[in-house]
Amino acid sequence: INTNQHEEEAIIEYAKTRGIKRHFTPGVFFEQASGQNEPQAKGDEVKPNKIQTGSGHKPGGHGEKYNLIRVPAVGFVHVDKSLNICGIKLRRLNNNGKRFAARGKLGFYILKTDVDPKQIYIIEGESNANSLFEILAPYQPYHPVVVLSHGGVSRKLTDIMLPEAYKSLPKNLIIDYDGNSATYNERLSMYEGLSKLNPITLVLPKGEDVNSIYAQNKSYLLKSLILNIKHNY
Repeated sequence: INTNQHEEEAIIEYAKTRGIKRHFTPGVFFEQASGQNEPQAKGDEVKPNKIQTGSGHKPGGHGEKYNLIRVPAVGFVHVDKSLNICGIKLRRLNNNGKRFAARGKLGFYILKTDVDPKQIYIIEGESNANSLFEILAPYQPYHPVVVLSHGGVSRKLTDIMLPEAYKSLPKNLIIDYDGNSATYNERLSMYEGLSKLNPITLVLPKGEDVNSIYAQNKSYLLKSLILNIKHNY
């Protein structure tokens, strides 16, 4: 968790540009000067955006010194199937290196309405999950849901992997369709182990996803999603 006030303010402002206003944590990770993440790197004393020298061992090295870069990031806390915190996914504020890093063990990024959920929405990526939850939240008195992301939609998911409270719920799976049926069906096959599955084919302009559409205030483009919500009242 990032406790540097200057960086925290920058993280919050960046998150707003992505339409992310809540359900995230200001974070930080460290990477080698080469741009490769250094999972064991520590040192909150390292100044923002400056290359510093840290001591440690490179993989396969012999005690060489290596440079570390402090990278402020938007953090999405993950929980395991028992709903205990197990790790965090981190998204840097620029594209000057690898965009994502992770610490701990990744499980699920989960957002749920105040009312006990009646359905699950499964979607690729934490930012997409965050935006989808904001789209669905106004409907919660009639359509209480839990939104879940476990990384990419290419990662296999089965009922037995889900938290116990959600295993028996109807599951809406959102997969972007880019016009390639073979790729779409291959990704869909990763979810054959889920019961009560309702795939939602989402066709968006090239290069767009749920998060970018929401951030641009163009949620009307998610017509098929909205129709699905109303259909399930």
